[in-house]
Amino acid sequence: MRHNLQKLLIFFIIITIFFFNIISAQKLFLVLADRLTLNDLRRAIDSGKCPNISLLLLNGEIGLVTTKAIWTNSASSFLTIGAGMQSASFQVSYFSPSIIKQIIELNKGTKYKSEPGKLGDSLNRHGFKVAVIGNSDIPFLSGRNSFLIASSSMGTVDVSEVEGDFSSMGESDLGFPLLENSFIRVVNQADFIVIEIGSFFQIENTCQLNCDLYREKIVSGIDKFIGFILRFFDPFKDCLIIVSPSVSQGFLASNYKLSPIIKFGGGREAGLLFSYTTRRKGIAANIDLLPSFLNFFNVSKPNNVYGNVINSIEEENSLGKLIRLEEKQVFLEKYRRVVIKFLCFFQPGIILFSYLMIIFWKKYVHNYMNFLLYPLIFIGFIPASLLITAGFSSNNIFLFLLCVFSVNLLLSFLIFYIFRKDPMFSFLLLCLSTFILIIIDQLLGGNLIKDSFLGYSLSGASRFYGIGNEYMGILLSSSIFSLFFIFEKILKKFNVFLACLIFGISIYILGFVGLNFGGLISALVSFLLTLVLTKQIDRKSFLLVFLLIVIFVLTILFFQYFNKVPSHISIFAKLIVDIRTKDIMNLFLRKLSMNFSIMKASVWSYIFFSLVFIIIISLYFPKELYKKIVMKYQFFHEALLISLYTLPAIFILNDSGIVASATFLLFPAISLMMFMVLE
Repeated sequence: MRHNLQKLLIFFIIITIFFFNIISAQKLFLVLADRLTLNDLRRAIDSGKCPNISLLLLNGEIGLVTTKAIWTNSASSFLTIGAGMQSASFQVSYFSPSIIKQIIELNKGTKYKSEPGKLGDSLNRHGFKVAVIGNSDIPFLSGRNSFLIASSSMGTVDVSEVEGDFSSMGESDLGFPLLENSFIRVVNQADFIVIEIGSFFQIENTCQLNCDLYREKIVSGIDKFIGFILRFFDPFKDCLIIVSPSVSQGFLASNYKLSPIIKFGGGREAGLLFSYTTRRKGIAANIDLLPSFLNFFNVSKPNNVYGNVINSIEEENSLGKLIRLEEKQVFLEKYRRVVIKFLCFFQPGIILFSYLMIIFWKKYVHNYMNFLLYPLIFIGFIPASLLITAGFSSNNIFLFLLCVFSVNLLLSFLIFYIFRKDPMFSFLLLCLSTFILIIIDQLLGGNLIKDSFLGYSLSGASRFYGIGNEYMGILLSSSIFSLFFIFEKILKKFNVFLACLIFGISIYILGFVGLNFGGLISALVSFLLTLVLTKQIDRKSFLLVFLLIVIFVLTILFFQYFNKVPSHISIFAKLIVDIRTKDIMNLFLRKLSMNFSIMKASVWSYIFFSLVFIIIISLYFPKELYKKIVMKYQFFHEALLISLYTLPAIFILNDSGIVASATFLLFPAISLMMFMVLE
């Protein structure tokens, strides 16, 4: 009897331990390997000496994450993760309420007014414990940046092990045994364990020679440390995330600001990371990390956090696809400025040359008309050619530009030659083909615009999907001139149905596929001006149409507010609900202020002011020439007026309105020069 009782007791203990293990709290391990690169991980696999990193890369969820913050230092990137919004911070050597106040004061003058402690407060309110170990110390400057992610708004964490030479350089252990000892002490005391590995940060700030050798040693040390963590890890319950909050200094010159992220465990399969913030396979935003951490613990994200939970999509050869994705983004960021600078001088230069020929060599214009008209068509096709060739897979800039030039030459010459007897038909096809190409690309997912030099910059992290400011201006102006040139050359009269159709398609693309609220309103302004200037409506009808447009916009905002799939307009709708009327006015004033700030530094200012100057002076000089054009081509005159009246809306309502305004003016300037040459 006694023997049976002992067996029953042992069985009860085993069952208790088993069930305790099942219901015990899941743990989230966050390894902050600041300045780690995908190339470091790639070399680790190729060397065959890092089995644990290979295990994570081949069986985990992998991707690239943005590192953008208000300031371009590591501390700001750390705080951006912890606050769930772009932030600014200084390197912190310790954390306290006074430091928190300084950081809050620092961010008051920024766009987002970030506050530290959101992650720590949310976890503490739900009873989860937070631990921090490791540091990013360099000589004469201590670094405790992990507190910027994990601490509460009071500057505290439940457990911390941050003192010590965790990233000692030049020693074979590189401080990892000290990390292991600290990990053992905290692993059973916390649910969320943040481990800061500052070794890369240290060598980039102190090392002059053999940096690659040190990087290999650090990766080897991280591999062993990951193997150590996996001893305490349940892959069906726990989650391990390795991320570099800021980008390596080697990428700063090319303006590339994406870093690797690995997510392993939680019962998930291998694949590429994905979030509704970016809508890009393999790419997430750093503001998505906070919602993802909280989602792991089934905690809702705080207010004013606009990131989304990071999920994954199953992909074969996910590492190979991620490497190719990074190579493409490095290529785009490295040469984007060069290409844009060239366009900003080349396109206005051709238009200005045509104008000077009209003014000073008027008698030669008729004899060399085609030599003046064709370059105008050629530069007009450049945005479309950059879109078509975006899928061309070459990291050689000379081959790529040759491909763009060839496509542009072929398209422009073919259309110009076919309609050489009526060059304005060439311009009509130029506008119409550009408009249709952008529409088709957006309806098919926007894959071309994502990889175009005139698309949006992922490193800038201001836009990830939809239409960027560059192509927004091109889409609006091409739609206006396509519409009015159809009236001018084909229908010979205004057609309300066709106007509603073209603007309806534009508004759908701008409002629902991914453009921001400013682009939507700009399109509606163009539509309203079209009806007014073509005298299709009287004053009473104008008020009715205006009221219908207001109702239409409010309806879009209402439905987008409850849309489960986030978009630029849904974010704007939630922003309106979250803030007061005074803050909405401040929002538009800030947009205007931002435009003036960008105007001072952006190369797009050159093309904007150049085209504005050329258009204005062309309206008055040569004397009587524009009046002659108006008498002969009434619809063109109306299209030009609508463009000029829409321009302020584009400039004011968009964060980078100067960019959209500059590209918007391209087609009005080209068409005006073509008419002047013809007349």
